[in-house]
Amino acid sequence: MVWVYPRGVASAARLRSGYAWSPMNLVSRPAASWGSALGFALMAAMALLGADGGCRCRDADYAGPPPPKPTARSAPVSVSLPVLRPARLAGTWYQDDPAQLRAQLDGDLAAAARAPVPRTKSGQRLFGLIVPHAGYRYSAATAAYAYRLIAQAKVAPTRIFVLGPSHRRALRGIAPVEAQRFGTPLGALTIDTAAEQQLWQHAIFVHDREADAREHSVEMQMPWLRRVAPHARVVPLVVGQLTFDEVQQAADAIGALLGPGDLVLASSDFTHYGPQYGYQPFRDKVSTRLRQLDMQAFGRIAAADIASFWRFKHATQDTICGFYPISVLMALASRGLSAQLLHYDTSSSVTGDPTNSVSYLAIAVYAPNRARWKTSSSRLLTPTEQQDMLHIARASIAHVLHGNEGHFDPASLHVNLSGHLALRRGLFVTLKLPQGGRDQLRGCIGTLEASAPIGQEVAVYAQHAAFRDSRFAPLRAEELPRVVLEVTLLTDPVPVSGSDAVTIGRDGIVLERGGRRAVFLPQVAVEQGWGREQTLRALAYKAGLEPDAWRHARLETFQGEVYDERHLSPLPR
Repeated sequence: MVWVYPRGVASAARLRSGYAWSPMNLVSRPAASWGSALGFALMAAMALLGADGGCRCRDADYAGPPPPKPTARSAPVSVSLPVLRPARLAGTWYQDDPAQLRAQLDGDLAAAARAPVPRTKSGQRLFGLIVPHAGYRYSAATAAYAYRLIAQAKVAPTRIFVLGPSHRRALRGIAPVEAQRFGTPLGALTIDTAAEQQLWQHAIFVHDREADAREHSVEMQMPWLRRVAPHARVVPLVVGQLTFDEVQQAADAIGALLGPGDLVLASSDFTHYGPQYGYQPFRDKVSTRLRQLDMQAFGRIAAADIASFWRFKHATQDTICGFYPISVLMALASRGLSAQLLHYDTSSSVTGDPTNSVSYLAIAVYAPNRARWKTSSSRLLTPTEQQDMLHIARASIAHVLHGNEGHFDPASLHVNLSGHLALRRGLFVTLKLPQGGRDQLRGCIGTLEASAPIGQEVAVYAQHAAFRDSRFAPLRAEELPRVVLEVTLLTDPVPVSGSDAVTIGRDGIVLERGGRRAVFLPQVAVEQGWGREQTLRALAYKAGLEPDAWRHARLETFQGEVYDERHLSPLPR
């Protein structure tokens, strides 16, 4: 069978996939397309109710030597804990008078309660929230949309893990707050010290009392929790720099403790825009483009694709201060995760000045009732197999660049081609050149139907993507060191009854009508910020059809796992 595209043809066994930042470039191509930790010093103005509405956090290098990497422990850790962690920000970032604070929180909860109740899928339960942590003047109205879900729950959570980023200390790893109770003007919350002691048995969890000494991200959630869940125990965790693998380690450790009555809360503001934050990726249509950027980040969270979330952060340098806490929350999620945006706002809606603006999102995360929490073992390939697969892809390209002709044999690399690399899976190989903070496509070709094991197939399509993608000149030897390789492993496409069965971010889509066919990988819609109908219209257009032809087309869906070279070791800082 031949698949016909707006220009040229492609065989059913090989597809070209364009990874483009321009939607027009993306949809006009003939084949399948797809697509922190320096806390800046808080300004004195922020001491007055978080006066600029943000937390002055953007990625940069810490001054002085980097924080040490956590090391393995040979013996259990036992820490003597102070009785109370006081409410240090009361009277500045939020009211210190209990009656006034209670009135503010109750008022915001009442306003949020007037919005429609989020619909959940049958068999799902709330297991996580993402909540802003700026001064209450700016963020409390948004946070209320998340906390009303706890206030209105038939069964209140019995324990809440609160993960907040480290803004002011060069922290590597995660530091549990060292106290027996966490104070608020409304009363104290009990800290689950037994859970903290268990977490300290893992090297990624560190003993660092200074991590919380001047930190606000965890404390800002405590008055809320005291109001909506006064009897719940809390596990407050200050999250510092983490590698991709350390995120998984942290999720494994926390996941081993989670039970049906537990909730995981990631404390985070989103984009910090403007000269005050050193982040201005655009200068015009700021409010519109800022929302688009924030929705791209949310789309990756909603898709439960942590690798895509990391790619987005690396490509855009978006100043999401709770990037690591959100990553841990995502890594905990089992298959079947869904996320809903409850409310969106910015500090500029309070100040009236978009020159400097901080974005606030309240997000609810749901998971199946029966789900166990995800660990790193839920990926198809083991860490070693991931390394081997991408090593094969890069070596096969180098084989050609070194002037060799003929077949490249992955066995020559002395890698283990058994195990999961012996499975047959559809796959795409993508080459990208990082330029100006964005990834530019340099080639992408793959197949939906595997004709050989992964270990063999990835070598073939790496060469095709490097040298046979007709949209680009063949890869040059001097480009190879700068190229980033990415492999997406696919499930088999399955016919669906209609567009309602397509879940954006999770599903790749095959569209076919009148002998014309086109494919989007799962990442496309999320990276372009498209909804379902936009995605299907673009896919129909790419197949050479009228945009509305998707309504009468045959649709298939598939899923993919993305393996990016940058995520097999720490991302560049």
